[in-house]
Amino acid sequence: MLRDKKIIFPFAKKNNLPSYFHGQPLRLPDSLHRNLKSAAEADGISINQFISLAVAEKLSALQTYDIIAERAKGSSRDAFLQAMSLVPQGPVQEGDELP
Repeated sequence: MLRDKKIIFPFAKKNNLPSYFHGQPLRLPDSLHRNLKSAAEADGISINQFISLAVAEKLSALQTYDIIAERAKGSSRDAFLQAMSLVPQGPVQEGDELP
């Protein structure tokens, strides 16, 4: 059975950090905490930095998906096919080969 490990992040007022730092208790299973600690140590950063980077990376991926989905609303299959018809046909040029 996994016990939760509670990690308390510093609160801004407590540590005189700027107001954009927010503390948030986080409960993790021991196994996840061990892996998190190992990954953070391997990267040479704190657990807090590792979690902040992971959250930023996930949010960036979600926002990218939203941007692509929004841009796709203004497209059409016909416009795509028309654009693809402009691609030159013939042998692949040197340097453009697939690996």
